[in-house]
Amino acid sequence: MLHEHIHDALDALEDRDGQSRLTPQDDQFDVLVSIIADETSLSPDEQRISEQKFKDEIEEILEDISDSNDPISDFHSRLHKLKADVEDRYQEYTILFPWNFREKDAEGFTHPVDILGVEFRLTAKQVWDDYVEQASEESTFDKFLEEVPTKRHHESPFSHHRYWEAEVEAADQQYAVNRVETALKTLMGKITYSAYFASTPNTFRSTTWKYGITELQAPVCYIALEDSEYLHYYVSYDYRPRQTFKFRAGLGYAFEELYNDLPDFHGELSTIEEHLGTALRAFQSGMSKSRPTQSFLEFWRALEAATLSQEEDYSAAAPLERSTAALLPEDRDLAEKRIELLADKRNDLIHGGKEVEVTEGDRVYLKNLCESSIRFVANERENHSFEELQFLFEYGAKSDDNILQAQAERERQITEKRGEIEGHEHDLKLLEKLEEMRENAGSQE
Repeated sequence: MLHEHIHDALDALEDRDGQSRLTPQDDQFDVLVSIIADETSLSPDEQRISEQKFKDEIEEILEDISDSNDPISDFHSRLHKLKADVEDRYQEYTILFPWNFREKDAEGFTHPVDILGVEFRLTAKQVWDDYVEQASEESTFDKFLEEVPTKRHHESPFSHHRYWEAEVEAADQQYAVNRVETALKTLMGKITYSAYFASTPNTFRSTTWKYGITELQAPVCYIALEDSEYLHYYVSYDYRPRQTFKFRAGLGYAFEELYNDLPDFHGELSTIEEHLGTALRAFQSGMSKSRPTQSFLEFWRALEAATLSQEEDYSAAAPLERSTAALLPEDRDLAEKRIELLADKRNDLIHGGKEVEVTEGDRVYLKNLCESSIRFVANERENHSFEELQFLFEYGAKSDDNILQAQAERERQITEKRGEIEGHEHDLKLLEKLEEMRENAGSQE
């Protein structure tokens, strides 16, 4: 299929020559470039290059081979060369950002902290201010800051924030920023999960525009540097004013234990760690989304990952059903009815196009399911394989009668297999005896 897409892209490229880039032919070429980039043997993440930059490279290759007599061979030759070229472009990028996390209140949290191979370190406010001045001189960063809503009684959108930095080796600055964002979301997931375990955050019930968001939030902007020189600034879609995240009374009492039970996501990740990382990022998103429906769907996504049902062909309600293996509800019938109700809401949101009311109770219930599932996987990840954990989620969600029935079925299957093995062992003995008889007959001759 890749070779067909290359030929189609070259045809589309020829059709658009001399025409506006807004033509349907141009759209077709752009779509084919995306498909080809996705189907090549190279992974942008493994090459430490942003997806957009990788697509630009694929487009350039296609343009260069447009007059080739053997475009397929030339494409693969150029793609192989691209891998080496990308590695030669690696640079050390520094990413600065303000963050509304007060690390002093998090007992057990140590810094610098390394997540997904990205080390986060505190930096001085003066360092941030110096680069803000440079960014304002060389770009429109000062205008951006003027338009960002501020917390009441303060002029700066970063009042009471702390300033952090991270270094990433990458082929382009966009990849470096994306890598920092992903690692930071994972870290925020670890912190938020550990700080709010089994408690209800006020963000589910309060407005944010008067005083600012009090929950842990992704930075509103990032500044990218190379060799201590300003390159570019990147901004979030969420401009809500951020107030300093603090542990409230009654929160954080078990933070250290919960936080340290989670992996640091170092080196090559196992499949279980990949699911945990996705679950924590989605959990953090569910906690920080302002719209109830968005929060609801993010918690659902977290459950899909935490219950290891993300990549399988499960029903809509399966992640919730499987999560009961970790939650162990006292009233299973009530839990099943509530799961059915929530699954209907989820289906209406995704497929039905209906107006759906997501209540605070809905979100709190999903949050609790996420927490119990994340904790179960975090605690058992070194005791069981991925397949074993999948099995525990599947059968742990079933009733006692179903488990007894499954046990009886397994015992029946074992008995049948044992009978088959005994039959095969008997046949083996007969074959050995037959071989012995032939050897004796041969020796008598």
